[in-house]
Parts: sequence; C-alpha cells; structure tokens
Amino acid sequence: MVGWVCTTLNYMNESDFLIEPHPLVRAGGQHVTTTSSSIQVTHIPTQLTVICSHERSQVKNKNFAVEMINNALKKLKYDSH
Repeated sequence: MVGWVCTTLNYMNESDFLIEPHPLVRAGGQHVTTTSSSIQVTHIPTQLTVICSHERSQVKNKNFAVEMINNALKKLKYDSH
C-alpha cells in the first residue's frame, strides 16, 4: 500500500521521503537533552533535507519539516517558470 503525506496544497508519495530521528546535541533544560524529538526529513528525488527540532513532538516536527520541503519545492517550481 502506498502512503501519502498530506501537505497544504497537494499530496506527495510517502516513499519520496526519508524520515529519520536526528540526534540533537545542545545545552538546554532537563527535557532538551533527554527527549529525542529532533527529526531529519529528506526528499529523495531532490535531496532537499530539513532538520527540525522546534517542538517536543516528533510528529509535529516531521509535519513541519515536510511542509518546509513542500514550500521549497513550490518555490523552485515557481522560480523555474
């Protein structure tokens, strides 16, 4: 079964993305260094990579990173016309 990633304006094939937890090493409070919520999302066809650690939730960080890649792809498409 093919999975889909929902973005604001379109759907992308989930197999186009490599989604991995990203170890985040930085100074911070007691929850920053104990939680592994940072995520790295790579759009395989274009090799665009986003590392996101804004939220304490991996799901929210993944969704935010996918949206950032989607926006970058739309900008690239718009700039090429």
